[in-house]
Amino acid sequence: MERTRIVRPLEEPQAPAKSKYSELVDIDKTSNSGLKNAPASFVHKLLGPPTSKEVLNLTHFSADVGPFNVDALYVAANSVREVMATVKSKYPELYTRLTHQGMRVVKNISDSKSSSLHSWGIAIDIKVDNVKDVRFNDKALLGLNLIAPIFHEHGWYWGGAFSDKKIKQGSCVYWSNEDAMHFEVSKNALLAWDKAGLLRKKGVFPVGVLAIQKQKPSHAPLAQRSFPQNNYFRAPLPRRPGESWPNWFGRTTKSWARKAGTWFR
Repeated sequence: MERTRIVRPLEEPQAPAKSKYSELVDIDKTSNSGLKNAPASFVHKLLGPPTSKEVLNLTHFSADVGPFNVDALYVAANSVREVMATVKSKYPELYTRLTHQGMRVVKNISDSKSSSLHSWGIAIDIKVDNVKDVRFNDKALLGLNLIAPIFHEHGWYWGGAFSDKKIKQGSCVYWSNEDAMHFEVSKNALLAWDKAGLLRKKGVFPVGVLAIQKQKPSHAPLAQRSFPQNNYFRAPLPRRPGESWPNWFGRTTKSWARKAGTWFR
């Protein structure tokens, strides 16, 4: 049964564009392909409570990342700095128009009791031309749309392509969960940085050290094969190369199948 998708009412009117970079455009909902978002429970186990001494000790306050300064986890600040360096080389005019609306802010996700990744300083809200992208309209400022693939290359999950979410407000059910100004470190990146010993490292990192390696598939693609036992059962089944199927049917089953063969053709 297909669900009816309803766009949520906007929290506030969208401010008018000040340049082409702050104009609204459509969003590619596959922008987070290959990445997984990190639930707050996962981050809590990995780093501890956001207000703990360890997290505060790992927070770089007023870190210079290029077009602006942020309060963020050291590793996240270094990653944003690399993202902005790429933005500057590809879109120099857009680079000068970027500002932000907070990175480390201890708070919960809207309409939820779960902590936001902002609480650990591993998420950032970005504005273009000082224009805030209003949530839930399934649109994004052009500038955000342009930098989203760059963030993706560095292991960041984009809020513009958040999966639809069921949220109850009064008697209504809404499905849109778009938040295009929001970028957060993916689960993939957190695990990779933790494995490399970078998650709790301080200072300015060498360029490229935070690169996320693409994971290879754990097994060969499944192939469509057919039963080799008889002519009556021809249903294709997935089989990996090199595998052989056991003899699924005994004498009694085969004998019965031959008698009723026309039923299975």
